[in-house]
Amino acid sequence: MKIKYSKRETRNLGNYENVTIEVSVEDEVGLTESNDECFLRLKTFVNERLATEFNAKLPKDEDKLDIEEVKNKFVNLIKKDKNNRDVIKNILNSYNATKIQDLNSVDLEKFNIELGSL
Repeated sequence: MKIKYSKRETRNLGNYENVTIEVSVEDEVGLTESNDECFLRLKTFVNERLATEFNAKLPKDEDKLDIEEVKNKFVNLIKKDKNNRDVIKNILNSYNATKIQDLNSVDLEKFNIELGSL
């Protein structure tokens, strides 16, 4: 007899972004275990794997970009050269944004990299 266990979790990342991960497993009931024991074994496996996947996928606090830090880079680049203002506006437009706060975390990271190349 086969038993299947699956679980899906969704976490809110902020800025209207969510991450959903689903883990499923199916296995035969072992000769020396009951159906309940097999179910609990699969449930434990799925729950542990789900926690591992979320920890691997979610950005850690120290990895998150600080909007204020990016804004400061933005201001410093403009102070260095007024022409950078137009360049920075064009970069923001490429993300369909008019201000840094409109960027989601992934775009903010890309934007930060592009700022660094100016």
